[in-house]
Amino acid sequence: MARRADALETYVRDFATNDIDTTGYTADVTDTDAFDKTIVTIQSELGDPDVVVYNVGITTPDEDPLTTQDVKRHFAADVVGAYQTIKRFATDGFAAKGGAIVLTGGVFAVNPYPGYLCVSIDKAAVRALAQLKHDELKDRGIFVGSVMPCGVIGSNEHFAPANIAERYWEIVSRRDEVELRYELGLMPAQEDRMEYVTLNNGVEMLLVGYGTYRTPNRDAARLVTEALAAGYRHVDTAQCYGNEGGVGDALAASGIGRDDLFVTTKTWASGYTDTKRSIDASLKALRTDHIDLLLIHEPSGDVPGIWRALEEAYHAGKARSIGVSNFLGRDFDDLLRIASITPAVNQLECHVYRQQREIRRICEDAGVLMTSWSPLAAGKNGFFDDPTLQAVAKAHGVSVAQVGLRWLVQRGIPIIPKTSNSQRMRENLDIFGYTLTEGAVDQIRQLDTGKSQFGWW
Repeated sequence: MARRADALETYVRDFATNDIDTTGYTADVTDTDAFDKTIVTIQSELGDPDVVVYNVGITTPDEDPLTTQDVKRHFAADVVGAYQTIKRFATDGFAAKGGAIVLTGGVFAVNPYPGYLCVSIDKAAVRALAQLKHDELKDRGIFVGSVMPCGVIGSNEHFAPANIAERYWEIVSRRDEVELRYELGLMPAQEDRMEYVTLNNGVEMLLVGYGTYRTPNRDAARLVTEALAAGYRHVDTAQCYGNEGGVGDALAASGIGRDDLFVTTKTWASGYTDTKRSIDASLKALRTDHIDLLLIHEPSGDVPGIWRALEEAYHAGKARSIGVSNFLGRDFDDLLRIASITPAVNQLECHVYRQQREIRRICEDAGVLMTSWSPLAAGKNGFFDDPTLQAVAKAHGVSVAQVGLRWLVQRGIPIIPKTSNSQRMRENLDIFGYTLTEGAVDQIRQLDTGKSQFGWW
């Protein structure tokens, strides 16, 4: 059997052609002792298999519809069951042959209503567990993958998609569920959730980052830690926010490898010399030897001198990429004329009410990526009560915030939403499993006022 990902590919191909020897076992995942005994039985009968597939399901009699309590019970059990499966099978023998563990989840029910119900629970447990264990086990030659099952096949009034989504969030946002995931050390599979863009120097940047504007330093470590637990790997801060120390503490304590993190900060200085000093101070505060994206915060002071300091930081390896923020019109044109290194990014106020189409075109022509700060317009202009956004949200079965964020990333514009609510942190990440229709995109396009909601630039 090939190693790691090849093992899974071989399994899928051979299974599709009925050219694989499979053995199935059934156990009650809610009975931890019985489930563990089943795994021991499998190992005694099969030894170290090449591929282990874990799937959870609920089967109910035709006259007994699936209840909310059934769903809650199996949500929690699935986390533990997947954990036990990996814990038992991740042996040295399994590692030596490069075995694959496939985690596939769903709540299944046959009931009096038309259709066959399948509710994905990967976001709550399976994909989270898969990512963590992949990180832990990859050096041992064990591949851990996850499979996203289908949504809802058929329909009925009790299990309409909107009702399922509502129950899903009720369950996964419960404190005991969150504590269970922390206890097991689970981290969401951000590679499954997120998409990347490539900057003009080849550096990859996540489309979604966590913003820390107006986050006091005393709160920054806690909130960034929660954001990392929610799946964020890109954190945006700035010297003038006064919270780089808290951000750095959270990143250092996270246990996440530096190569798996993307850190953006912005300078707040008046010229060449103080900018150079400020960059070193940021590196110290952030507890890192490099910044992934270093920006000039605004077009003020000795911009040519400040930019020269950033270019030197880039050449010295202190910054992997450099760019600007809030540079519009002549300020942006002037910078392009004096820059030896073309900015990678121009971070601007951009949301449904200020869509920045013209400056985006100018940036693209120059090879600069426009990114968005305040992608939800800080809730201004009645954002969350906007009838157009509400209608689009209802049609797609998502929240108004998710519509605003999805509209940006669907156009390839990276975003850094900010929230101090852990559930909304997750909601703001959960924007890659659907696509806004062309009609919805056109409707939102009509919301552009061309005006700032903040009166700054």
